[in-house]
Amino acid sequence: MLSKEEKKIVDLGLTSIDEKFDEGVNQTLDILTKIGIDYLSEKKELKAGEVVVSIKEIGKAAALKRMENVAVNVIRTLEKILQYSIEFTFRPPPLNFSLNLVDLVILAFLDGDYFYK
Repeated sequence: MLSKEEKKIVDLGLTSIDEKFDEGVNQTLDILTKIGIDYLSEKKELKAGEVVVSIKEIGKAAALKRMENVAVNVIRTLEKILQYSIEFTFRPPPLNFSLNLVDLVILAFLDGDYFYK
């Protein structure tokens, strides 16, 4: 379970999406990326997985609001965490990480011209 501070960060990102404030969401993603990588560094994969789930929620919300740049940044954020997991922990990422990335990509990009409807 995310800490209160981490939940506040996620809520800030979701609020920024509601306000269509890209920079606020991107700042949230930067913070969550650092938190996720820190958890991986500490070998706390389950906590890192919780951060990934939160990033996925932000990505889905951004896609639903048609915030294409933010959705792409979410994918890049997940890619950074995945890359760190592969390179520095020498373990495959948690299963829910892979599923979250696939879900986000499907939601954001495989629905034809979703952002241009």
